[in-house]
Amino acid sequence: MMNEGYERWIGMAPEGKFPTRRGFEDRWNKLPAGVDSKKPLADVYPADVLEALRKSPDTFARWGIPQGQGKLVGATMGELPVPKALSAVADGSLTPQAAAAQAKADVESIKRGIRQ
Repeated sequence: MMNEGYERWIGMAPEGKFPTRRGFEDRWNKLPAGVDSKKPLADVYPADVLEALRKSPDTFARWGIPQGQGKLVGATMGELPVPKALSAVADGSLTPQAAAAQAKADVESIKRGIRQ
């Protein structure tokens, strides 16, 4: 995926991926995206949006890793406490404050279950 197959991989649903390898940023803009009808990402999104998305891998912090919480980050990927809380806000079953409290409690529970 990170060698010869990268362009093919990123070309499968490019709207859900960001180019993380140098040299593919401009090609990504031209990849056909969509389900029923396909058109290049550049025809769907403004140039400044695509530019911000292309730059995002260079600017986001690796959550938890510098703080020594890599195991917790990995464990939460399976449980998805934050996306579940956001979904509850979106469907109206929780307030934002209650969802934040729920996500926090869920992450703390996951952390207690991690073997050091």
